[in-house]
Amino acid sequence: NQVRFPVKFGEYLASNRPLVVAEVGEVGRMVAMHQLGMLSQPTAEAFSGKIAYLLEHPEEAEAFARRGRAFVSEQLTWGKLAEALESVYQKVRS
Repeated sequence: NQVRFPVKFGEYLASNRPLVVAEVGEVGRMVAMHQLGMLSQPTAEAFSGKIAYLLEHPEEAEAFARRGRAFVSEQLTWGKLAEALESVYQKVRS
């Protein structure tokens, strides 16, 4: 579970909603690196605390949502993903 990128993650970002994700794996690292949402320990109490925080701080929640939507539009298009895959193939071939 450390190195995976579920397709639904892109869909969540595109939904224009703030995210709360566990502090593990690639998704957690990406969220932290690009400030796409809040990180949580993987417990119900921790998740509910982060959700409550976002409900109490709507401006911050909206900022996370905007950054997530922009990230999808700029970085997770099929064209961008194809370029990245082609780059990997080129490196392997050389």
